[in-house]
Amino acid sequence: MKNILLTSLLLAQSLFAADSIATWFEEGTVKGNIKYYFIETKKDKADSSNTSDHANAVGGTLNYTTGNLYGFSTGATLMTTNGFALPNSVDASILGKDNGIRLKDDNGSIAQDSFSVLGEVFVKYTYEDLTLLYGRKVITTPLIDSKLVRMLPSAVQGAFVDYKMDKVTLGASYLTHFKQRTSDEFTNIVKHALGDNTRLVTGSDKGEVIVADVVYKSDKTTFKLYDYYADDFMNSFYVDVDIKNTIDSGWTFNAGYQYIYQTSVGNADDYFSTAGSLTGGKKISSNAIGKLTIINI
Repeated sequence: MKNILLTSLLLAQSLFAADSIATWFEEGTVKGNIKYYFIETKKDKADSSNTSDHANAVGGTLNYTTGNLYGFSTGATLMTTNGFALPNSVDASILGKDNGIRLKDDNGSIAQDSFSVLGEVFVKYTYEDLTLLYGRKVITTPLIDSKLVRMLPSAVQGAFVDYKMDKVTLGASYLTHFKQRTSDEFTNIVKHALGDNTRLVTGSDKGEVIVADVVYKSDKTTFKLYDYYADDFMNSFYVDVDIKNTIDSGWTFNAGYQYIYQTSVGNADDYFSTAGSLTGGKKISSNAIGKLTIINI
């Protein structure tokens, strides 16, 4: 994965003239952000005692994306978080908490360490309304999201296809790895979810997630349909619709509806149905419906 950007550059140099390569870089864009974050968490325990943890961190992201050359572009995003003036009792949720969890050091020095990572490295090809992308990318979908609420976002690794038709966008993704926001490691996406139970549940040490989606957007209506399929683990079907309109009085309203259906599949379905499974013999099958209405005066 670390060689994706270098490989794309070498390929480009072999296909295009030197002046084209120079223009490719000259037309590139740089963007990013700098963040300072202070967090303090206080917890009351059942024995009436309490704890207080806090942390300071400074960091952010820096992205460079080349211009478009015969439809090709490439880019990378450096992500970094750096703790300072840390107390004896540290809240690692803006540092390396998930590094610590992964390495069985939840509250130790690993969880409290600063880190930097190439959270995005990708090659992209665009032709008219078709976009192909391979690499590491921050994405925003209903069930796999960047979770950008603290220092750094989560990111995924895989291949992505999008095709736009007027108000409709069709998408497909093949996801192999996931990076949690407090980690510098891209781990297998199914193993990230199941941890040490991955082989027990799925019959394998790793897995992938295939995502198919349809998004429709107009001035008043947004409709989204997503299906996430992880072989021998889980299928998740999600749909939502958001409607905006103006009432005669000048008031505006939003009506939102959500539905999700999740079920275990394949090896996981067989495993969960056994009495000694993690679910006590119950297969995973759940439905949820949500509705939100807002009136703006």
